[in-house]
Amino acid sequence: MDDGLRFATDLYQGTAGYYDRYRRPYPEAMIGWLTERAVLSGDGRLLDLACGTGQLTFPLRRSFSEVWSVDREPGMVDAVRAKAAATAAGSVRAIAADAETLDAEPGHFELAVIGNAFHRPDHQVLSDAGFEQAERQEFTAEHRWSLRELAGYVRSTSVLPDSVLGDQGTAFDADLAASLGPLADCGTFAQSESSACELARKPFTG
Repeated sequence: MDDGLRFATDLYQGTAGYYDRYRRPYPEAMIGWLTERAVLSGDGRLLDLACGTGQLTFPLRRSFSEVWSVDREPGMVDAVRAKAAATAAGSVRAIAADAETLDAEPGHFELAVIGNAFHRPDHQVLSDAGFEQAERQEFTAEHRWSLRELAGYVRSTSVLPDSVLGDQGTAFDADLAASLGPLADCGTFAQSESSACELARKPFTG
């Protein structure tokens, strides 16, 4: 990764509640495809890097004996920890750390996943680490957004979280409704969502 590329440590500070409620879940078909194509043993460890509030951790956890959910934002990690406690998911270990400084032995994990944060490292990072691109599958789904969901989604981003909107949050919501409301179809907005799952493996050298 370019030594000049740096991301602020507090980009998502205060967004965990909005992130958990308003970010769209990954398609069930994608979760199924990944668990099948990764050829999991059922008793390995999963590493969920940049885990957010556990959008991959919780759908995948039943295929592993232990899950390390890692995010550099403490608020996200706290949300994962709370969800794990609420669902008796004792196999989930929530860790606040940078991916670059995470302490784990080689071969410690059966599968490592990175969700929507995968645009941060690129394929060159995988290649430098000895991984080869194996498979790629695309998935589509339909969703209808309400104005409330759109406003919540905006607050889940690093661009316009509550900390940036401040006391202008109510005015922002009113402007959003005034601008988009007339374009709504029965109060909602249709979106065709497109997702892709890319699977990379290290060549077997045994």
